[in-house]
Amino acid sequence: MTTETNPAAIVDWEPPMPPTDLIFDDGEPLESNRHRIAMNVLIRSLQQAWADCNDFFTGGNMFIYYSST
Repeated sequence: MTTETNPAAIVDWEPPMPPTDLIFDDGEPLESNRHRIAMNVLIRSLQQAWADCNDFFTGGNMFIYYSST
């Protein structure tokens, strides 16, 4: 049975949850000005991509943090 004949098959699928025990800090400062610039570009990109949303926060660190709540 394909999803074309059974559209409910798509509704039942949920993506796997990411791990919740990720490290959040390594205690090391930014390594160079290039790293800081790259971080600022990523932050700015997210802010522009989600400009129509008001329920998010962007910040910078050398790690990526994800929360599903």
